[in-house]
Amino acid sequence: MTDFTRHTWLYVRGDTSVHIARMDMTLTVYGPGPVEHVHLFRDDASLDGFLHWYGEALERDGWVIQAYVDRRATLPDESSPPGGVERRRGSRDGTP
Repeated sequence: MTDFTRHTWLYVRGDTSVHIARMDMTLTVYGPGPVEHVHLFRDDASLDGFLHWYGEALERDGWVIQAYVDRRATLPDESSPPGGVERRRGSRDGTP
C-alpha cells in the first residue's frame, strides 16, 4: 500500500482566496485569482520551512486562514487484488 497524505489550507481576504495544497513533496498554490504555482521540494524540512514562511507572509498581508484539512488516503499497490476486501456489513435481517 502507498500512503498519501494531503493537507490543504484556505486563506481569505475579502472575497478573494488563496488555496494551498500539499501532496507528498509538492506544494501547489492556487490564487489569488487564476494564478497557480507548483513548488517541488526535496525533503520535509524545506517544504515545511517554505510553508511556514508563506503562511506568515499571507497573514502579514491581511489574509486570514479560513480552513485547514488533513486528508489521508491509502492507495493499493499494483500487486493488490482489485477491489480489496469487502468491509460493508450484511443486511439488517442477518443475511450476508
